[in-house]
Amino acid sequence: MKKWKVILLILLSLAIFLGLFVLTSCQSSSEQTTAANANGTTQVIIQGGEAAIKVENSTFTPSDIVVSVGTKVTWTNTDRMAHTVYSGIVGSADAGKLFKGFIDTDKTFSYTFTKAGTYPYYCSIHSETGTVTVK
Repeated sequence: MKKWKVILLILLSLAIFLGLFVLTSCQSSSEQTTAANANGTTQVIIQGGEAAIKVENSTFTPSDIVVSVGTKVTWTNTDRMAHTVYSGIVGSADAGKLFKGFIDTDKTFSYTFTKAGTYPYYCSIHSETGTVTVK
């Protein structure tokens, strides 16, 4: 009986491992390149269906990204305090009109960019800013 349990445990472990492998390989792939902007800041260029920006220590990382039309950008808050992601520039007439998201700790906000252009964004609670350039 003991041998049967060991074999079952091995088979179950193998099935879980294969299932995780299949799930991760079926996700949309994105290719990422890092380049320096003219102003010396780092810019991340994403080619594919999804991009990720982390909010931590009141900073968007990476703050500036270049993506293709149709890319879904997800901001993940790993900070100990809540943040927001508002489109536009602080105090401008278009602030928050395209997208506006509240991100509590360990939560996410996503937006899919459907048109080419340059989209600044900011946290309305703190001072962090960034830009999504869609080509």
